[in-house]
Amino acid sequence: MSGLPRLFEDVSRWYAVTTLALGIRTGLADALLSGGGTAAELAATALVDPNNAARWADGMVAPAMPR
Repeated sequence: MSGLPRLFEDVSRWYAVTTLALGIRTGLADALLSGGGTAAELAATALVDPNNAARWADGMVAPAMPR
């Protein structure tokens, strides 16, 4: 039972790295770093689907990554 908190930490780190890597691959991370904006604005800058940009932004906020 003592390994359970460590597991949650590891899963959280994996999720954060995977989400960030997806943003780098799609151009959403660069769009966020160049000034951010709404999900639609990020999508327009990165030339991706606005719904996918919104889901990615939700995933970035979940672990409080953009600070």
